[in-house]
Amino acid sequence: MYAVYTNTVNFFLLYLPDSTGCTALKLQKLFDGWLYDKNIDHDCWIYKNGRKYGVSYDVHDFIKWLNKNIFTDSDEKARISIDDDYWEHCKGFRYGDKVRDFIKWLNECVFTDREDKVKIAGESFPNTPVKLEILYY
Repeated sequence: MYAVYTNTVNFFLLYLPDSTGCTALKLQKLFDGWLYDKNIDHDCWIYKNGRKYGVSYDVHDFIKWLNKNIFTDSDEKARISIDDDYWEHCKGFRYGDKVRDFIKWLNECVFTDREDKVKIAGESFPNTPVKLEILYY
């Protein structure tokens, strides 16, 4: 499956193997639970006065967690298929907002040979019957 990971500044098209049967949103919730569990020591913690204060992470931390904890026995691994630097160099249109620009670009430039196209889950986006989950961080 594919999902768009965004922090409202950067966009990444992620490939997530279907081997778990989980949706991308379910995987995001599992990651969030792990990320904020103060009983778990990981590299994303920020410390203040020697105590866990908050977290700092990006898409690479999410991918690393997925492959280490979810797709451990899978031949396929989660990965970034397209990042927004590549998109910025290739796009030549504006739809009106960055998420829809990215989706329109995916349909016109990446999924050109597929009958099914990308859409935002739960929306009626023109000519886009395939579900794409948007993961916000």
